[in-house]
Amino acid sequence: MPKLMILDLSSNQNLTKLPEEVSNLVSLRYLDLSGTSLENLPVGLGKLIQLRYFALTGVRTLQSLSVISSLVNIEMLLLDDTTLLSLELIEDIKLLKRMKGLGVTINDVVVLERLFSIPELARCIENISLDGVVAKDGPLQLEKAMGSLRFICIERCIMSDIMEHRRYGRRSTCFENLVFVNFYEVSGVQDLSWLLFAPNLAFLRVKGPSPELQEIVSREKVSGILNEGSSIVPFRELRSIILLNLEELKSIYWERLELPSLKNMNVAYCPELKRLPLSKERAYNFDLHEYGEEWFGGLEWEDEATEE
Repeated sequence: MPKLMILDLSSNQNLTKLPEEVSNLVSLRYLDLSGTSLENLPVGLGKLIQLRYFALTGVRTLQSLSVISSLVNIEMLLLDDTTLLSLELIEDIKLLKRMKGLGVTINDVVVLERLFSIPELARCIENISLDGVVAKDGPLQLEKAMGSLRFICIERCIMSDIMEHRRYGRRSTCFENLVFVNFYEVSGVQDLSWLLFAPNLAFLRVKGPSPELQEIVSREKVSGILNEGSSIVPFRELRSIILLNLEELKSIYWERLELPSLKNMNVAYCPELKRLPLSKERAYNFDLHEYGEEWFGGLEWEDEATEE
């Protein structure tokens, strides 16, 4: 099939091997192998120089990705939740000069810093998963990839922050394209105030234990930029927020928010959280009392009339 341009083999979990004859698909521009069980990529894959989109998301069985360096016209490369990004793999990806979108999984802060040190790659990162990264010397500085990021997953990491606090006052939006944030079992982080700079954030999931996390947005950190002239409307596009097993969480936001797009809210096992940034009536619409009648009954509400 020399004229075939699109091949989607994703989610075929029993697919463990591709034939070398894949090299005959000389017109192929789109190849999705996500969710398969491939162990190796055939050498012949490197001959598909017309390929623009190549997805390997969730293929954890791969032993090597060296063939990628031959795909010189790749524009979108999705490797998140696949082989962990290494310094060697970064050098291979750096050869792909037409790259516009990149998805990666990283477990080493040295690899992360190297990736961010290459501007032409940093500005391409759309999906980034950090698993077990230990960064004790300062914020991760994800804002270096702020323009392109759409999905962030941070899991089982130790860090102080995501974004440098001193950059807060420099702009009203940083993570303009960010839509999904998953934050699991992260130690060292006290708040997620940087989320205010993601105006299109739609899905937020924070799951503990995260023993130092006390606030989602810190009033102390952001009050200086939320003045009368600020264009920031907190969480205006947020559709779903899930907060689970956060034993030290005390505040989501210090005052009521409009949250015009919110469709789903799940708060469970957050015993220190005494106030929500919405009315009690709206909280009932999300069935929050079902996750803990005693906790819900002890919440404080700004508008006592609404409570009645």
